[in-house]
Amino acid sequence: MSSVSAVNSLLSSTATTTPAISISSILAATAGTSTPGIDVTSAVAAAIYADRAPERAWQADQTTLSSQTTALTSIQTATEALATDMQNLNSLTGPLAARTVTSSDSNDLAATAATGTVSGTHTVVVNSVATTASWYSDLESSPTATLPTSSLTLTTTAGPSATFATGTGTSGDTLNDLATAINGSNLGVRATVVSDATGSRLAIIADTSGTAAGFSITSANYTGTSWTSPDMPTGSTLGANSVTLTIGGTPTTITTTAGETYAQLATAINGLGLGVNATAGSDANGTNLTIASNDGLTPFTINEPAFGFTQSATGADASLTVDGVPIDSATNTVTGAINGVTLNLLGAAPGSPISLTVASDASQVSTAINQFVTDYNTAIGLVNTQFNVDSTTNSQGVLGTDSGDRNDFGVNNRRPWHHHGQRRDSLCRFSHVE
Repeated sequence: MSSVSAVNSLLSSTATTTPAISISSILAATAGTSTPGIDVTSAVAAAIYADRAPERAWQADQTTLSSQTTALTSIQTATEALATDMQNLNSLTGPLAARTVTSSDSNDLAATAATGTVSGTHTVVVNSVATTASWYSDLESSPTATLPTSSLTLTTTAGPSATFATGTGTSGDTLNDLATAINGSNLGVRATVVSDATGSRLAIIADTSGTAAGFSITSANYTGTSWTSPDMPTGSTLGANSVTLTIGGTPTTITTTAGETYAQLATAINGLGLGVNATAGSDANGTNLTIASNDGLTPFTINEPAFGFTQSATGADASLTVDGVPIDSATNTVTGAINGVTLNLLGAAPGSPISLTVASDASQVSTAINQFVTDYNTAIGLVNTQFNVDSTTNSQGVLGTDSGDRNDFGVNNRRPWHHHGQRRDSLCRFSHVE
């Protein structure tokens, strides 16, 4: 029923005896509602909604701009990665300039090459490798056993030397004490105590290899009333050598032949009537020789220290030839013999030519190119996602609907076709290489 009809109905049905007309009912009928009065809330809401139309447009623009910013940031990140790949491929120090070195005898010689090294093949002959000088002491029962009274002088090939006393209650009371004293002397050597089932020894090793880093150890001859030799392993015999005893200023030399024992040497010394008594003995570490004055008072001198050292290795330079050129090196890491190549001598193969081949590092080249392909396809995929038309929704990405973005990306401004193989504004992808 229309508002006018409703009002007419109310007026016509009112009896002449009715004292008043219901204004609320008339207003409700006029407004077309079932309840009396005007719906102020709906009216105000409709007015505000209409008034905020520009704001809703701005919000929609803001959402679009935010989505476009996200899309552009992703594309920017992908293109920056692509630019880095291009720089690596074009760099003189990049993957395309990486080199590998192949040795025909990797047991004796290995090598590495710096980036950009000229490719080629070289011939190397390793005559000898560099060695490090080392010495070890006579055997003692433990690292903390008191050493015999003696002294030793350590002299380096370069010149500096130092003398250390043993068994005197100072720096050389024990092997541990002696090691500490030697390590504090700054002679270019390091001393360590080595222990096993037979006892303990002091090992002294040069800090670096080569002839120039060599050193020698000399020990003072023993002077006193009783001397005991270092232990010789049970079952071992003496070599051809000699020992000199000086008593009352008179030296006497006793010669040994190879295969003799300490017992035989003791018999020889006692047969000379020198006023000393020699005895062969044994302990858990082997056999030894003890010489003592008959009266226990008269001193004698023997050209053997009470505490001595044996040389186990000499310091020597490496010797090799590279493409026929003789090379001498203090270390087994040789640089400069081949420009850009570092040689690592692992063993000596005198007279045996070793072939070294310097070539491009194919694995790094492949990795760099494949990385470029991956990053290129990522970037192109992000661009295509924005400008290709989805055949289901018939829509593009947030950048595809912006003519400015289409111009910036070089995409045709007209809407791409997508039906039946017709034209699409997509960019091509690359394939990876093996």
